[in-house]
Amino acid sequence: MSEKTEKPTPKKLRDLKKKGDVTKSEEVMAAVQSLILFSFFSLYGASFFIDIVGLVNTAINSLNRPFLYAIREILGSVLNILLLYILPISLIVFVGTVATGVSQTGFIFAVEKIKPSAQKISVKNNLKNIFSVKSIFELFKSVFKLVIIALIFYFMGHSYASEFINFTNLNAYQTLVLVAFFVFLLWKGVLFGYLLFSVFDFWFQKHEGLKKMKMSKDEVKREAKDTDGNPEIKGERRRLHSEIQSGSLANNIKKSTVIVKNPTHIAICLYYKLGETPLPLVIETGKDAKALQIIKLAERYDIPVIEDIPLARSLYKNINKGQYITEDFFEPVAQLIRIAIDLDY
Repeated sequence: MSEKTEKPTPKKLRDLKKKGDVTKSEEVMAAVQSLILFSFFSLYGASFFIDIVGLVNTAINSLNRPFLYAIREILGSVLNILLLYILPISLIVFVGTVATGVSQTGFIFAVEKIKPSAQKISVKNNLKNIFSVKSIFELFKSVFKLVIIALIFYFMGHSYASEFINFTNLNAYQTLVLVAFFVFLLWKGVLFGYLLFSVFDFWFQKHEGLKKMKMSKDEVKREAKDTDGNPEIKGERRRLHSEIQSGSLANNIKKSTVIVKNPTHIAICLYYKLGETPLPLVIETGKDAKALQIIKLAERYDIPVIEDIPLARSLYKNINKGQYITEDFFEPVAQLIRIAIDLDY
């Protein structure tokens, strides 16, 4: 078997994404969750603590009250805590977790990831996983976390020895305040270590993921051969070749005032000349292979190419070739043309 030295092709990346085989750092997600919780309780921890104490007092005071009255009072306090603290923080953590996951992998719904697979219960594959670089790194992560916690405990014991000695002399309220302070201090130290470590873990997961996805030269050749045999791709290439040969594509690009792209999948050629065109005109559009060809020709003819992902997508979706832009696009396109005119081409 030939060595896997080639970077994964776009097709391979798409196929892996469909299967759910994407690289992401769970540590980054955990760090974000911890940061959200820490920030929330830094702001509202005191009032949360007061309301919890209030709930306990309500429960104690309700012991000698009529049953229905006691239930109403306790449920009111519980509902207050749920609405003010539990639900908001749960929602924020959920949104933060989803946003962190999407920022790493994009939107994915991979059914294959949850399907039963013989490979998942393969003894050979499980042994490989046990002795893999990734498993060693996971062990290192666990040891690192233990070391961080041990160092924090050492620092706390060394710096606050007198407080620990006087612990038995404190009343209940003072004890709770001191415990809350130490928990907060421990949490702060763990969070700091976690944030630093999550950056390293993100790099490691990306590095290992790319290494795992690499292809051999034979695989790249085989994929290219299979792709070339696709009738749709063949037809697209013939049409693109015909446009290039006839000169219509090249002429439209030469005429363009500016080209907006997304980064390699979509390219829109815009033409505007004061006194000649009432509005900017879309004179050429391209997707995938054609978009790459448009960008390549634009560089050859020194036509400004500006990357604006939302604008490129929206123009491609809403404005056809040969149409003037609509009112929705006046401001962003005008800004784009001003930038293009200011560029020294």
